Amino acid sequence: MLAAALLLALHPPSPAKPNASVTDRCSQAFIGRWALTAEDTPYVIFDMQLVARGSIGEVVLRDKVYGSLHSTSATGPMVALPLSATACGPSSVDVSYDRNKDKIRFRIARHPDGRLSAEMLDLPPGVSAPILRLVPVGPKIVPAEFSEVRQRDEIGSNVASNEEMARIFNDDQATREELSRRGRKTSRQDKASMERWRNSDAKRLSQTRQLIREGKLRTGLDYWRAAFIFQHGGTPSNYLYAHHLANVALKLGYRDAAWIAAATLDRYLLSIGQPQIYGTQFETDEAGQRKRQSLKPDFMNDEDRAVLDVPPLSAK
Repeated sequence: MLAAALLLALHPPSPAKPNASVTDRCSQAFIGRWALTAEDTPYVIFDMQLVARGSIGEVVLRDKVYGSLHSTSATGPMVALPLSATACGPSSVDVSYDRNKDKIRFRIARHPDGRLSAEMLDLPPGVSAPILRLVPVGPKIVPAEFSEVRQRDEIGSNVASNEEMARIFNDDQATREELSRRGRKTSRQDKASMERWRNSDAKRLSQTRQLIREGKLRTGLDYWRAAFIFQHGGTPSNYLYAHHLANVALKLGYRDAAWIAAATLDRYLLSIGQPQIYGTQFETDEAGQRKRQSLKPDFMNDEDRAVLDVPPLSAK
């Protein structure tokens, strides 16, 4: 027994290796340190030492990380938590960690162009997770805390805009072009056509609501298109929701949503008996002259209007 003990001391057994059959099915490209970032600032670091089922490393983050699907803030001391893999394959690995009695799960994927992304799992039905960008990092340190809400860095090019939302938007714009071509006065006198247009607006509004409920709007362009549908919704509530959709489009980086964000608020204010503030809303009188509707001209200057792509008040 003494000889066996001595032999064991001189030649200790090799450390247990991960299950080869599992490891072989996982891409070794995931090994390393990868960070989720918000406006180029890391706020969560996945430190993956191996890719196999079970414990694979650590996740490093600030003590308080919170926000929405598309934005976050990170404050408090830095903490390190055990990171586990629950499923893996040649192009993705599912990882999880326990935080405040909750299990947080991400699917980390490698794209054909070599980029890595992370997508939150276990979200409520109808909620679509953004595809978050992962970047390689060196030190296992979350460098800074930020209390202000920052936009999470996403791989937008990998998220296609919704084709059904595009079709609904194009139909809506075709109706507006037809109204413009025929002239508003003539169109209003054609009761049959007006009824048909109102019905088509209601149908498009219902279809867009359904897409939103199902979580099928993913890009800024999607939300920009949806804002126009609700802008034509005919009620104060729809106008206000259109304003919200336009703001989401802006938050997702779709800069062209600036004008509709202003226009939806103007239309909402007019619908509740208040003057508009940006000056985007016009009406055509009986003589066919276009004039701006009720306006609170001193609320802001033209420089402020220009920030949202609204022409100066001198423009007609």
